[in-house]
Amino acid sequence: MHRSVYYDDSCSFCQLWKDIAQYGDRDSRFLFVPQSVQANPALRQRDQLLLLDGNGNPRWGMDAIRQISEGVPLLLPLLPVAMFLRLIHLDSAVYNFIAGRRMVISRLLSLVRRTGIKGVGN
Repeated sequence: MHRSVYYDDSCSFCQLWKDIAQYGDRDSRFLFVPQSVQANPALRQRDQLLLLDGNGNPRWGMDAIRQISEGVPLLLPLLPVAMFLRLIHLDSAVYNFIAGRRMVISRLLSLVRRTGIKGVGN
């Protein structure tokens, strides 16, 4: 059974993260869907990564990243970081800090791509 991951398709940083997760999802456990096609307006309002588990239960932000990391071997190195941030109750703050700056990060990735630095965003 697929779990749906809704990501911000207007953000190149978010798309890069989705591409890495999708590449590492060898067993196709997740279905990656642009947030812009989310039919439920209540789920579209959140400015965070959304994971809907097999029962339709929503997981937002860092909790979604943690659960995706558990299912995608390529992302397993993120799991201890996510667990530690949760343990010290900074998971939401760190996620929100990065999410609030994702468009700036996207612009920086675009600049790096244009400079031709290999392995970063290309």
